[in-house]
Amino acid sequence: MLTAKQIEALAPRERSYRVADSRGLSLRVDPSGAKYWIATVARKTRSLGRWPDISAVDVAR
Repeated sequence: MLTAKQIEALAPRERSYRVADSRGLSLRVDPSGAKYWIATVARKTRSLGRWPDISAVDVAR
């Protein structure tokens, strides 16, 4: 599971990118620096909300 410290250290890039967490969860980092939890369920992607509004602990539940 990604920790808050690891998430805070993720720097924006020119293009959006994802960092895998666990069990179909990933965190998308946008060029603006915004970070969003992404869940892949049955090969479909769902946004779960913006970090830090939703923590790594909450999203894993």
